[in-house]
Amino acid sequence: MRIVGFGEDILQNSEFKLYQPLDSASEPDKSADKIKENLENGTFEAAEWIGPHDDMQLGLHEARDIKFYYYPGWWEPSTTFDVQVNKDRWERLDKKYQYIFKAACYQTHLEILAEYNEKNSKVLQKLKINHPNIEILRFTPEIMDAAKTATDNYLEKWGQGRESYHKVFRNVYRDWKKFKEDIREWSNHSNYTQFYQLPPEFLIPGIS
Repeated sequence: MRIVGFGEDILQNSEFKLYQPLDSASEPDKSADKIKENLENGTFEAAEWIGPHDDMQLGLHEARDIKFYYYPGWWEPSTTFDVQVNKDRWERLDKKYQYIFKAACYQTHLEILAEYNEKNSKVLQKLKINHPNIEILRFTPEIMDAAKTATDNYLEKWGQGRESYHKVFRNVYRDWKKFKEDIREWSNHSNYTQFYQLPPEFLIPGIS
């Protein structure tokens, strides 16, 4: 499977089948422009990229022998763009420029989110209509449970490292994890529940 980043590390440390090169020299090219080619020549049995719009931009739906399109991408549920600024330089900025900078970031984030929600929804419909040979499937609860367990274990272990960046990660991960746990109950009561009943694996025990 073509996958990079934490997702690749997690799958390699689990009982999932990944492409395992015999040596570093045989490591396959994972760049975006090689995904379709490597799917067709058998180097990759599967590949992850971004979402319907960007996947179709690469022509992945046209790769020979492609039969299935799986969701959700648990290794990267969403994407955000970061702007990193030197702290000393930031603190020397006049407050009004800090506010302008933040406002530009907020606006850009909202525009990209809205744009991709629209693009992905339209392209997904095109995929279903124009390529009925590709079956859109949800990962089974067993796979999702295994993925969650493997991910939690990996992140906890990674945060135990001794390097300075491990400490930064621990602090961020601790706050992120607490927020995720706190917001999940509200999400169960709000997001999309007006349209359908949430599947059992998304519900917290004792909360309907």
